[in-house]
Amino acid sequence: MTIGPVIGLFVQIIIGALSDHATFNMGRRRPFMIIGLGVWLFGAIIIVCSSIYPILFINCIDSSSENILTNGYITSDIFYVIGFVVWTIGINMIQLSYRSFILDEFDSKNQNQVNLMSSLMTGLAQTLFYGISSIVCISFNDFSERNNDNLNQQIKYMNVRLITVFSLYILSIIILPICVWTFCHFAKETAFMSGGESPLYHIKNIWKSFISMNKNMYLILIVVFFGWISWTPMKENTQLLYNSYLFYHINDSYVFYNFNKLLFAITLSITSLVLFFINKLPEITFFIFNLIAFCTSTLYYIPIHSNEHIGSFDPLAYCVSLIPLLSAALVYCQLNATPYALTRSVVEPDKFGFFLGIVNGSLTVSQFISNSLFLLVHELCYNPEKQNDGNIVHYFMFAVCPSFVISAIITLLLLLVKKAPKINERATYAPLEEGV
Repeated sequence: MTIGPVIGLFVQIIIGALSDHATFNMGRRRPFMIIGLGVWLFGAIIIVCSSIYPILFINCIDSSSENILTNGYITSDIFYVIGFVVWTIGINMIQLSYRSFILDEFDSKNQNQVNLMSSLMTGLAQTLFYGISSIVCISFNDFSERNNDNLNQQIKYMNVRLITVFSLYILSIIILPICVWTFCHFAKETAFMSGGESPLYHIKNIWKSFISMNKNMYLILIVVFFGWISWTPMKENTQLLYNSYLFYHINDSYVFYNFNKLLFAITLSITSLVLFFINKLPEITFFIFNLIAFCTSTLYYIPIHSNEHIGSFDPLAYCVSLIPLLSAALVYCQLNATPYALTRSVVEPDKFGFFLGIVNGSLTVSQFISNSLFLLVHELCYNPEKQNDGNIVHYFMFAVCPSFVISAIITLLLLLVKKAPKINERATYAPLEEGV
């Protein structure tokens, strides 16, 4: 979750600075989106290969099967990490391009709604992905079979998961290029009139652009940083810790982890759609959502014993795991819209791409800190003699819960940004050509 974004951190800043002053005939942003698509495709192909490789061992059921299977999964994981790094860099370039395009082509008053539509599409895509994978996992998971030493059952279930992921990645390889082509074909940009400087000149000017940032830009960076440092562990690390602690069987843990992600995506979609119509004060809504996330995340402090018996299940414990995750979806919806929407009014048009690169860099640093905290707590609290140690969850949440309060308070800084003198409320360039 961190390696790819960290590398993409530097790529986004450079690409953003270059695209701000690009003079391509097809526009400033679209050429970099197409390049990002090529990088993404390369990474996606590597991931697809890593997903299908372990399936080759499906018939290797003999005395050495477990070692062969383990080696196959290790090789698969190595290729997956490599592919994920490349894939993330491509996604960063595509995301930076379309976010910059939104800032270029839409007025300030429309920015929040456009970004909410982006969150809606994200939620719908995740609903499709986790919906399909949840149905497959539940269908093939034998809840009546709870023998952890059953190698045949492990291989069967693992390969079902791998085939599902493989199929969904193949689907994405088909769909995303079609979407990018459609966008690039219809969303015609007006060429930016640059002074004819070389790309190296604009790269050298990145530091000058950084030190010339105004205070409102720094306030947006702070809000994004603390928003992501509180939200990230709630969706990923906390769920992994709690579900592995809650469920006796690892297959059950994966099924419910996947199902939680599905409910998160549905919540994100519904919230985005509702806020699109009724959200008149997004900064206040953002503040309230952070407080809700804090209140629900305190549920993790409830002492719940792990299920040490096969077949046991505690519905209350599962709700404790699920409710904070759904509240985090509310935070993510606003976090993905409000700070970016305010950027249109306080940043010069020739710095949109550069600043978005800095903003995404801010959330990358917060992800790195969050994941590092997770590794630190896990290293200090993990007991190898007891794999499902609930203390890890509780200690980790002592750091996560207060972060939502801090994020809520810092969110109010956006009110200062909103009241600041507007540099450019209206779009500088014609949004779309005729016929669109």
